[in-house]
Amino acid sequence: MGEIHTPDMEVGQQSNIIITSDELLGQLRNKVAPVDPKIHKNYLADLAFMEEEIEIMVHEDVNPNAENPVIAGNNGRTVIFPRGVPVRCKRKFVDSLIVKHTNVTTNETVTHNNEKSFAVKQVSAMKYPFTVIQDKNKKGAEWLRTRMAEKV
Repeated sequence: MGEIHTPDMEVGQQSNIIITSDELLGQLRNKVAPVDPKIHKNYLADLAFMEEEIEIMVHEDVNPNAENPVIAGNNGRTVIFPRGVPVRCKRKFVDSLIVKHTNVTTNETVTHNNEKSFAVKQVSAMKYPFTVIQDKNKKGAEWLRTRMAEKV
């Protein structure tokens, strides 16, 4: 498998929300999802997958205030990722790097009936873009694509 660059992947986005003031509560109630109580059948295999070592490099950032190094943790343990330097670590720490930040803008309009309407636009991007330099597991690329596509 060659290098995989997270900036080349689709980042999961929330749908824009357009609601009137009367529809606000109804829309919010429809956004709540129940928790699935099923036990994960492949739990041990997934744990082993997350313990595999891969090599990544967190991209440098033009923002002089950007975190450098980036520190990722999992169950009380941390890995330090200096920007622009390849690092070998367990996949579970890379999973902790998949952090998105979302910019939300709200535009208010008034209809001809003098009713207020709100358009909420949400745009998400990776907080710590990185490149996977080496992942020996064939399932690694699909795991990363799936994680990247998840909505914030």
